[in-house]
Amino acid sequence: MIVVTGSSGFIGSNLVRKLYELKKEVVCIDYVDRNYNSDIFTNISRFHPDDFYDFPENYCKRFNIEAVFHEGGISSTTETDQTKLNKYNFECTTHLIQFCKKFKIPIQYASSASVYGNPSVEVWNQKEKPISPLNLYAKSKTRIDSVAENEIKKIPEKSIQGMRYFNVYGPNEDHKGDQASPYHKFKKQLEETGKIKLFEGSENFYRDFISVEELIEKKLYCLENKSSGIYDVGTGTPKSFYDVAIEVGGSDSVVEWIPMPENLKEHYQKYTKANMDWLN
Repeated sequence: MIVVTGSSGFIGSNLVRKLYELKKEVVCIDYVDRNYNSDIFTNISRFHPDDFYDFPENYCKRFNIEAVFHEGGISSTTETDQTKLNKYNFECTTHLIQFCKKFKIPIQYASSASVYGNPSVEVWNQKEKPISPLNLYAKSKTRIDSVAENEIKKIPEKSIQGMRYFNVYGPNEDHKGDQASPYHKFKKQLEETGKIKLFEGSENFYRDFISVEELIEKKLYCLENKSSGIYDVGTGTPKSFYDVAIEVGGSDSVVEWIPMPENLKEHYQKYTKANMDWLN
């Protein structure tokens, strides 16, 4: 049995579908109930997170848990409620890591490329990048990565994997609103207005965009083939926002240039690149 927290979220729901296709038995944990794939979720056990996070041992007794994919938590990079971030991103994940270590269950949890902050292009090309979170969300992921690293040092043979997601896009993003990927937002803008709004200078803003399908393939490969560690999960090949807009819209004529809001300028990542050497 495989446990997936955040099972109704963007990445969680796509992961559940893939596991279902692979004929895996899945236990879904989430606060909300989004039936993206009703044919799947009607055949899968679903539970509320409060009980699971507080008493995961009960699930261990009830199910033969072979792995935990912890995708749950607050994913908004603009969240300002420190209490919420501490509870849902730090405390719940710490509890799960301790539980999985105790019962020798492999756990793979969602971290983020936001922990790197906004270094220069040269730094992104380095194998080891410094950690420099710029917002509360990124700091919450940095804290849990530190917990994971400490546990890995104590018992390196136990499988604890932190996955630093880069810019993921794909199906089931509708609920994410302003936190949806540029692919999703550009497609929606084009359908509604015939135009794609781009911040001025976006031809120079590069991100490592990865489809959720490719991300999940890499996650499954990592769990199956790699030891404990914290891994970048992207493509290793950045693409500009302008290139994405052309890819979605088909031509430059659909692009509408707009100024970047002042509140974004200080913390805006202008370039990201995953280190995917671990695949070799």
